Amino acid sequence: MKKIIIFICFISYSLLLLSQKNSEYIIHGTLADDSYDNTYVYLSKATLQKGNKSYYIDSVLISNKTFAFKGKANEELNLYHITISTNHCWVVIEPGIIDFNYKEENPTKYVWSIGGTPINDEINKSIIIPSQEITQKADTLQQLQAKGLFTPDNIKDISSRLASLSKSLYLNYSTFIKKNIDNSVGEYFLLTLGYLNDKDIAEIEPKLSSSTKEKFIKRTEEMKKSMNRLNDSLSLQMQPESTREGKRYTDFEGKMPDGSLIRLSELMKGKKLILIDFWASWCMPCLREMPSMSELNVIYKERGLEIIGISLDGDEGIWKKSIEKHKMTWHQLLSSQDETNNVTKIYGIDAIPHIILIDEHGKILSRGLRGRELYALIETLMK
Repeated sequence: MKKIIIFICFISYSLLLLSQKNSEYIIHGTLADDSYDNTYVYLSKATLQKGNKSYYIDSVLISNKTFAFKGKANEELNLYHITISTNHCWVVIEPGIIDFNYKEENPTKYVWSIGGTPINDEINKSIIIPSQEITQKADTLQQLQAKGLFTPDNIKDISSRLASLSKSLYLNYSTFIKKNIDNSVGEYFLLTLGYLNDKDIAEIEPKLSSSTKEKFIKRTEEMKKSMNRLNDSLSLQMQPESTREGKRYTDFEGKMPDGSLIRLSELMKGKKLILIDFWASWCMPCLREMPSMSELNVIYKERGLEIIGISLDGDEGIWKKSIEKHKMTWHQLLSSQDETNNVTKIYGIDAIPHIILIDEHGKILSRGLRGRELYALIETLMK
């Protein structure tokens, strides 16, 4: 009996040692050069709270371009920051050997990668690498702007690539969040992303705590304001100087549903205010605006408002069916695909819906207004 008890104790102790060993982590860090040798690198828990001081849980000296953190991982997954100088890099502390690589071009421009353990591998592949590629493209735009080399073509090319990368990154973020919404790492990236589409929200909302829901709603509002400012800035940069607010409108020719051609100037004659609405049958946000366009047409048409829809559709049949289906009783034109008469190129339209208001003298009053702001301006102008 005594031997059995001793054996059981031995097995229990062995399992305890094994579990402790299995919970150990090592972060092997490698820097691209020796500029930070003999300085400290810090490890702290990641937080999104502004102005919140980072509390370092460990620090080590960098030597020969390398460093190492060692410890025991908690059962609950958490996201941490590896801080070199003032630059923060994500890492999830989980059992195993974690590889960290860091390269710096200047004190504020740096890239890093993590890997070696399951979640760090996933974050690196799906979030860190795509995010850094987006940053590089954005930097290219800034460099073009600084050098005065902005042209509609190079901006459109880079913006198109940025849009594609952003769409892919969103998919990666949302997939990662869904898989990890039950831990603090998933919550962190949910709040970092700041927004989700309706389908993704419906899927994860039942799994969110009340405090996380509250933080997510607040973060979403902050992100929307920030994105609106960015979009306004990019939209202005895309607009040719000749068609910006305050400039005189540029005339163009478009095709009507009956096949006849007509110029914008002909439709403007005798009107007090002209509203040009750029849309397409495949653009759901555009179609959701049509009831508002219809309402504006009913209220202000007799008072001198002329609404002109400009479609970007490539299929005339689908365009005509959409006009009929959504009861668009105001003038509709199909944008020409001819480079010399392409309305979207003339006015630098990079996203739809997009609305332009022109007064009776041909002056462009506003671009990009929607919703309450649009209604308020029209009401003021029609007095």
